[in-house]
Amino acid sequence: MSADSYAKIAAVLSSIALIAGCGAGGASLAPPANAGTGNTPLPAGPGARTTLDAAACAALAGHSLGDGSAQQGLGKVATAVWTAGEKASNPAQSTPDHCLVEGTMNARTNGLDGSEGSAATSGAAAYGIDFRIRLPAAWNTKTFFEGIGGTAGSLNAARGDLRVAGAQDNALMRGYAVVATDTGHRTMPGTNGSFRFGFDPQARLEYGHLFLPIVANAFKTVVQAAYLQAPRRSYFIGSSGGGRQGMKATQMYPDLFDAVAVVVPGFRVASATIANMVMVQEQASISRTGVDAVTPDIATAFSRAELNFAAGKILEQCDALDGVADGMIFSPSRCAFDSQRLLCSAANPASGCFSQPKIDVFKRIHDGIPQYSPWSFDPGLAADNGWPSHRLGAVNTVAGAPNTANIAGQMAGHLAFDLVIPPVEDPFANPYLYMLNGDPAAAFAKLSATSTKFPHSAFSLMNADSPNLDKFAARKGRLLMVHGLADPYFSPADSTRYLDQLNKRYGAEAAADIVRLFLVPGMNHGTGGPTTDVYDTLQLIDNWVETGIAPNSYVAGVNPGNAALPANWSRSRTRLICAYPTEAHYRGGAIEQAASFECR
Repeated sequence: MSADSYAKIAAVLSSIALIAGCGAGGASLAPPANAGTGNTPLPAGPGARTTLDAAACAALAGHSLGDGSAQQGLGKVATAVWTAGEKASNPAQSTPDHCLVEGTMNARTNGLDGSEGSAATSGAAAYGIDFRIRLPAAWNTKTFFEGIGGTAGSLNAARGDLRVAGAQDNALMRGYAVVATDTGHRTMPGTNGSFRFGFDPQARLEYGHLFLPIVANAFKTVVQAAYLQAPRRSYFIGSSGGGRQGMKATQMYPDLFDAVAVVVPGFRVASATIANMVMVQEQASISRTGVDAVTPDIATAFSRAELNFAAGKILEQCDALDGVADGMIFSPSRCAFDSQRLLCSAANPASGCFSQPKIDVFKRIHDGIPQYSPWSFDPGLAADNGWPSHRLGAVNTVAGAPNTANIAGQMAGHLAFDLVIPPVEDPFANPYLYMLNGDPAAAFAKLSATSTKFPHSAFSLMNADSPNLDKFAARKGRLLMVHGLADPYFSPADSTRYLDQLNKRYGAEAAADIVRLFLVPGMNHGTGGPTTDVYDTLQLIDNWVETGIAPNSYVAGVNPGNAALPANWSRSRTRLICAYPTEAHYRGGAIEQAASFECR
């Protein structure tokens, strides 16, 4: 984005802070004066410091980490380099003066099954939990664990990505110590290289969840050595697969973090892959064949004109249910969309209208499958970051080439090689064809399977859907969930289903003290779509922990550089995002301002 775009986003964030402070129903973004009434932090010991210099940084090199136990692992700090701060053109990539620390836990030369492990990187261990830590020169006594999505396999920059659109800074710039990890494997070169770690049982285990305590404990050891005190607060933020990791931590390792924020969390990814297999097959039933004249190309299932037509009809029926027609559906619970509105007829001859077979597929996809959840009818499905990129992909131009849609590539490879037991025998098989020709029932059964070689099922490793948060709640842990209603990857109904399970276990009042879910109209997979996706995830959880007061709402703005924004929207639009099950409702006033809405 241009410097002008970043300046516009900064203005949006500034207006959001002002609106929140004026009582629009959202929590103020500024920490209140009585901070510290939530979780009780650990006291600092003698000699504790909050500043760091080059000499103290250099002294960290070679520091031993872990005791060799399952949840600590064994490793050391490989390098510790003092790094001057840098002001980047993208402010979210700027850094202050800091110590850059890198190392590896549980390094292994080859995979446990001997499968191509040595091909990962030349001259390096094929497996091992790599980590990257940045320790700021001026520390705020808090830590930030950065989740990683997809199949991981690489190290993020570890600046503390806030996982929101148009971020104007990062956790490191705010004084947080930050860690990122590859979760225990490196992406291999060649075909399906990002998935082939799934042939190694230990890599599956570490990727599934074991990397969490190992890296978190190593991180805290490094922080202790650097600042001579334990962190006062520890937070985790992740989106998509990173969101799954955060939820896994609340359920399996409740002592690691004071608060976890997850955006579009794929916490039932094993189940979601089966839903995606069914989607591929449904779309194939109405698709033209590709260049080989044999294989259905799901990119042809729905045209852009058809998706835009569907988005318009969804708005026509459901937009005004929240009190105002503004291009956003804030009452999804009341949007029982009638798919027959899409049918081509003499009364409805518009470009983009649907044939009956396409309506049937469109409806079945939204209805979902018993093993997963249904999907919301939201106009964001037509945005570039909605169905076009994630569900349809690009039309194939080369015979035999895999479809580029994420459900037919990323999700397919994940299912075939990293989840089912045993994995698909041929590591170079076309994942799209696996989705297209697979048996959903048989694949689902393999998600709960185990074997001598693979003792942990995909469900146990990868799904993070246990409603048992007893230990996390006992230490006043907080879980913040944000899910776009137009997420094409993971169903927002899966998140509401999880909240309903927590309400059943703890009662609505007690559950609301542990977790808050925010559903964002129009938002695709984390960002994008016709939506308000500029907000401050980190400030929300930090305020919650420090004050003990859960957010009932927050104010979000638009990203002016978002190409999916309708032309008639103000580029300073703000909206009130309400904690589930409440929804924003127009109460009168300027429709571009959050203050004109209330949670009901």
